[in-house]
Amino acid sequence: VEETTFYWKNIPYKTFIAREEKSIPGFKASKDSLTLLFGANAAGDFKVKSMLIDHSEKLRALKNYIKSVQPEFYKWNNKAWVTSHLFTECFTE
Repeated sequence: VEETTFYWKNIPYKTFIAREEKSIPGFKASKDSLTLLFGANAAGDFKVKSMLIDHSEKLRALKNYIKSVQPEFYKWNNKAWVTSHLFTECFTE
């Protein structure tokens, strides 16, 4: 099982922005993120459904989709982290 965090509003580390622009007073880097969890066995014949973890309980992008038809599990957590409860829930469902 592998988890990865995607910071989707973060400024890249290597960019053509001057150093002074990054350190402007009042500038705060955005920490909007979501976490993805993928899993499979070594042979590749058993794959766990991917799980998407976000900050909000209802994701706006998925509001018109039925939960049973979605290809991944969508869960929410205040910090968008994989907790032990969410991890075991992924395998039991």
